[in-house]
Amino acid sequence: MASAPAVDVAGRDASARVVVLSCHIRRVFDASILSLALFALRRYHPTCKVVLVDNSSPIPITQRALPAVPWMRTNVAIVLNSPSTTREYGAYAKGLAFLAGSVGEWSLERHEQFVFMQGSIILTQPVPAIGMEEEVGRRCVMKPLYVFDEPNNRFRGTDVPFFKPKPKPKPKPKPEPEPEPEPEPEPEPEPEPEPKPNPNPNPNPSPSPSRSPSPI
Repeated sequence: MASAPAVDVAGRDASARVVVLSCHIRRVFDASILSLALFALRRYHPTCKVVLVDNSSPIPITQRALPAVPWMRTNVAIVLNSPSTTREYGAYAKGLAFLAGSVGEWSLERHEQFVFMQGSIILTQPVPAIGMEEEVGRRCVMKPLYVFDEPNNRFRGTDVPFFKPKPKPKPKPKPEPEPEPEPEPEPEPEPEPEPKPNPNPNPNPSPSPSRSPSPI
């Protein structure tokens, strides 16, 4: 007797769902976000397949770099896309090409629903199965995302729209250089005192010649 197909949180046959995940890891913070995105897929779709396309990361992603849980080894396939000139669109095409050339569990014909995501998207609810939104009235609505507050990497809620850029801090005005002190003017020389008039114009008169006595 054939076993029943696996059913995940979305309520449908999850074995026919594949996720093509595009990522570009430049720092530890990006790797932390990717790990959370993978764990969210594991939580809501534990039986789906994930094609992780490394879009020209400076250090290529390997299986050893992923979190050490069995699901990462059995349900995640890593495809290197380098060099990349078409951003995530080229990564999605690379992921489909990998499925087209695979056989068995990773075969393109085996999957019915293809989900294309960036490595920074963290699911907060399951992706609806094909036709589920028409039957149940449920749609995959984009919700305001949480923003990571670096460097603590903690979740913090935000009412700011996701696509609104954060205001850049205003540059601090440079302090104006202090003006150099003006040199003090040199003191003007004091005028020499005018000579006082001499009351005695001839203080040392020459003696008058003596007169000889006249003969008697």
